[in-house]
Amino acid sequence: TTITKAYVRYTLRVKAGKSYFVFQDGSKFGFAGFAFVPDGWTNTRDADYADPNYKPNNGGNISINQGEAYLGTSKDQENVQVTINRTWRANTWNSICLPFSVSEAKFNETFGEDANIVTFTDLSNETFSFVQHAYRMIEAGRPYLVRPTKKIDQLIFNNVTIEADITAPMGSVTTGGLTFKGLFKPETLPAYSYYVNEKLYHTSESVATPMPAFRAYFYNDSIDQVPAKAMSFSVNGSMGEQVMTGIEEIF
Repeated sequence: TTITKAYVRYTLRVKAGKSYFVFQDGSKFGFAGFAFVPDGWTNTRDADYADPNYKPNNGGNISINQGEAYLGTSKDQENVQVTINRTWRANTWNSICLPFSVSEAKFNETFGEDANIVTFTDLSNETFSFVQHAYRMIEAGRPYLVRPTKKIDQLIFNNVTIEADITAPMGSVTTGGLTFKGLFKPETLPAYSYYVNEKLYHTSESVATPMPAFRAYFYNDSIDQVPAKAMSFSVNGSMGEQVMTGIEEIF
């Protein structure tokens, strides 16, 4: 017998620091509730049972050096505190691309309650366009621009999950002849590329532009590698600073 109208139960394994969304479609039933259940729990155990293996930050502390290539881990590590030796001035735009996901709560904790995070959507009329989504979070391997609301002396992310299969950036966005690409290792940017370091800059053939790991830049996909033109960037329709053609140290 097929039951077409009844409550059902779904079980999925969740990982520390990651975000999960549950949607329903075509049903007259509402959500009956949900619970986060520790590994090893059964309905015969006391309600206050907690698995000692999943206490906050029991995964230990990991330091990641932005001056070295990220090589990944041999196995998944949960409830980890990750520290990256990177400073960031308050209220300034810069790029980020991380090898782990960061939930909205952890994003606000690290960058400030009113911090902005945007994704690249389009290049048209000599304007880079970005959009900020309703949920401010970081997905592992994807490039973003972030504007923190507080000064950061080092990046610290508590209770995140390091996944062994994430060893290289993913989710690059290509539009208008440019590709927004993340980095998990230091690189010298190709000529005629763009990057954001408070303002929008572009690289040239005459000056090498090194970029530390865990950032992102705009690669020029043009076959002819036409020198970058003066452009501006827009976040949710609000215009930002115009491009500067000089080269600065990327902090």
